[in-house]
Amino acid sequence: MPIEKTSKIEDSLRQDIPIIIVPTDLQRKILHHLCTSINASYETLTKEIGRDRTTILQSIESLIKYHYVEKKKNNPQKEKSKLSFLPTLRGVACFWSYFPFDIKELIKIEKEDEITMYLEFIKDIFKFEHQTPLLRRLFTNIERNYLNIEKDGAAKKRLIKESFIMGILELSQRKDFDAMKLFNKKGVQWLTKLYSKEELNEFKVFFARTTQNLTIAIHCLPV
Repeated sequence: MPIEKTSKIEDSLRQDIPIIIVPTDLQRKILHHLCTSINASYETLTKEIGRDRTTILQSIESLIKYHYVEKKKNNPQKEKSKLSFLPTLRGVACFWSYFPFDIKELIKIEKEDEITMYLEFIKDIFKFEHQTPLLRRLFTNIERNYLNIEKDGAAKKRLIKESFIMGILELSQRKDFDAMKLFNKKGVQWLTKLYSKEELNEFKVFFARTTQNLTIAIHCLPV
């Protein structure tokens, strides 16, 4: 009996360990197509990539197995319905880590949660050259810890808070970043949609303290 219990515990732990694959060139092309194409299927993949269905099937199966891609039937009522393929957030994060593309090209992820809302915010407000600081931490964490983040709403909330704070701190050091464009009417609407009043106040206190410490450091520099 103890042996059976140990086996179940080990099986459970194995399921929670996120296996990170190093995608092949073909798998990166597949992820690119899925991230930027609506209603992606075997037909669109073979046409776009120029490889036969069997080769694509072999490559896409491991992406599905390790939660980079999801497949769905176009008609769930039919056993042999055509399939469509969608990137998971982990699939988006994986492809972005190899090729930081303009997030405005990303298809709308069907599942709505804190992270997909955050991506829509970045897509709507920030131009391409300002996106990386706001996405780097987010996508790194998603790719490495996808299964645990998916199960934990608090972890998602914490991640979009940390990603925003670290991104703004980095952007504030750049000459081409205009904070007023973030805090225009549309930007403010997004912020109030993504974060509570308490969280926005946390941001305000954090940025004020950072500014105060930087001001002191500037005055104390021996020049």
